[in-house]
Amino acid sequence: MSDGSRTVDDVKALHQTLEGFDSQLTSKFYDTWAETYNQDMKLMNYRSPNLAVNILDANFSGNREEARVLDVACGSGQVAKLMVELGFRDFTGVDGSKGMLELAAKTGLYRELKLALLGPEQLPAQTDMFDAVIIAGAMDVGFAPVSVVRELCAAAKPVTQHRGRGLHSREDHSGEEENTERSHSVHISGNQRSSTTGQQKTAVMMHPK
Repeated sequence: MSDGSRTVDDVKALHQTLEGFDSQLTSKFYDTWAETYNQDMKLMNYRSPNLAVNILDANFSGNREEARVLDVACGSGQVAKLMVELGFRDFTGVDGSKGMLELAAKTGLYRELKLALLGPEQLPAQTDMFDAVIIAGAMDVGFAPVSVVRELCAAAKPVTQHRGRGLHSREDHSGEEENTERSHSVHISGNQRSSTTGQQKTAVMMHPK
């Protein structure tokens, strides 16, 4: 139903078919969904990219035009579109779906786009390469496992100029506000000395209520 007749319930039902999928099946699912993905996310008022970018915006104080950004699970490129409006210019995208990467390429915003299934495959990023690493809506069963967090942090530079090292935003795709608020979380880590542990690298999980 790509003619505008799709409803919120249609998209919910479509997304529910993902339940029980492993990362490979999820990748194939998104390949077939790519045709209507952007329209469906707009219909669902999908806010995960906005939430993640807003928090990165509040925590990043480096040079935005020169900052290298790793957009993990970049999908159709919505995160990059939002970050360009905030002054960021240099993006590398990673996703497990060829179809979604094709959508991201059409934005013309990415220096490079890489295909990789997070978890089964290593994150294709050099250590200490990026000024900001962001992943929105993909830390979930069938998407990116929690173990990927270490790889995300490793890809980020050990920064001293700004606080934001990596961000993670997970939002329920159901479109129900109460589920969205409950499941949203942000991962921020940086090369700052922790007041409690004294360690140079810190990681904080924030669960806004």
